[in-house]
Amino acid sequence: MSVLVCGAGPTGLVTAIELARRGIDVRIVDAAPEPSQLSKAAVLWRRSLEVLHPSVPVERFTAHGRPVHGIQFEADGSVLQEIDFGTNAGKFPHGLFIPQNKTEAVLNAALESLGVKVEWGTEVKEVSPCQEYVDVQFSDGEYSRCDWLVGADGAHST
Repeated sequence: MSVLVCGAGPTGLVTAIELARRGIDVRIVDAAPEPSQLSKAAVLWRRSLEVLHPSVPVERFTAHGRPVHGIQFEADGSVLQEIDFGTNAGKFPHGLFIPQNKTEAVLNAALESLGVKVEWGTEVKEVSPCQEYVDVQFSDGEYSRCDWLVGADGAHST
């Protein structure tokens, strides 16, 4: 079985990691020329850490982040609202404040350790699904055939 993952954000990277861990032939592409240094998200919540832990040890994320126990909203020096997230008796008692670009760097390193590299600057131009496979044309003219296509490239997904 072969899978093409379009998009190397957190969803695409985790999908590719899980496929590679199971011995499935996976290729991951992203139209961007390189990983983004911007952050579109800032927290990995407890459940996300639980899900990621079998594939990527949480310590790899905690090295780049800080625990999140709650949040406080202020205006003009006054506290408007305070929310305590509480603690969890489970393996991960709190979320982790970590910029998305750091999360992606950790996930990308985990993927590369499985022998899969993101193909940056590779844009899907056309997708032709058939009953038993998917034909894909890239912007550079390359054609590829895969059994499955995963669109993880954002709001205007492949």
